[in-house]
Parts: sequence; C-alpha cells; structure tokens
Amino acid sequence: GHPDREERVASGPELAAAARRGLCSIGSHTFSHVRLSQAKRAEMMRELSDSKEALEELLDCEIADLAFPYGDYDASTVERAYSSGYRRLFTLDPRLWHPEKGETLVGRFLVCPEMWRVEFALTCAGAYAWRAASRRVWHRLRPASQRRAAKAPEVVAT
Repeated sequence: GHPDREERVASGPELAAAARRGLCSIGSHTFSHVRLSQAKRAEMMRELSDSKEALEELLDCEIADLAFPYGDYDASTVERAYSSGYRRLFTLDPRLWHPEKGETLVGRFLVCPEMWRVEFALTCAGAYAWRAASRRVWHRLRPASQRRAAKAPEVVAT
C-alpha cells in the first residue's frame, strides 16, 4: 500500500479464491522487477521462473500471464517467457489485441481520470495504436550505443 494511506491488501488465499471464481486473473511481473532485455540469460530465466513458481505455490493455480517490467522486452525476452511457460505477455505498447487471430502479445493503453472524454473514446477505439509501430521503428533507427545509453541508469559520484 501507499505509505500515506491505510489500505487492506488481499491475502494469498483471498486472491486465489477470487481467481478461482473468475473475478480476476493473476499474472507475474517477475521476481524483482528487472529490465529483462538487459538481464543475462540465467538471470532472466531465474526472474521468470522464480516468480511463476512462487505465485503458483501461493495461489495453487497456473500462472500463464506475464507483464514485462517497464514494458521492456525484445525478441529473446519473448522467446524465453514462452519457454518458461507463459502463454500471454503484456506490454506497454499501445496496440489493439486480436485474440481471435491467436495473438499472445497484448498491448495496453494508458487511461486515467484526467483524460478528456473524447481522448478516452479515441484511446478505447484504438486511435493511438500507431504509436507502438512508430516506437519500434524509432528504436531500430537509433544506433545501438544510443539505445544502451538511454537505458543505462545515471551514476553520480559524491
């Protein structure tokens, strides 16, 4: 919960009961919220499997969904997530999802209370879905050194 608010957090058994009743689906977000595309293979596999196993043990149900931390993923991340047993992967790419076409990479759209009604309606209708493609193109056009520099945390000596 938030430090300034008193919130009741659901227990493992309560979450398991809600999932069994179909009130929610529960997925993984990795074990320690690392940027998977920057993790070494062994660390990435550990993050994916440890989180999945811990949730499955706690909730006594299969965990098939994964939301990438920071929305950060690449082709090897997707491949390793599938090989770890995840079947549906959530990104932060604003893209429409077509499950009837067998798509398992699910984009999401940011919606918030401050949105204008027309902006909310356009978002829900998929009017901003083009942004995912433009992001991928921009990412491919930038030199690899710029991509690494943009993702690397800044270190300040004191």
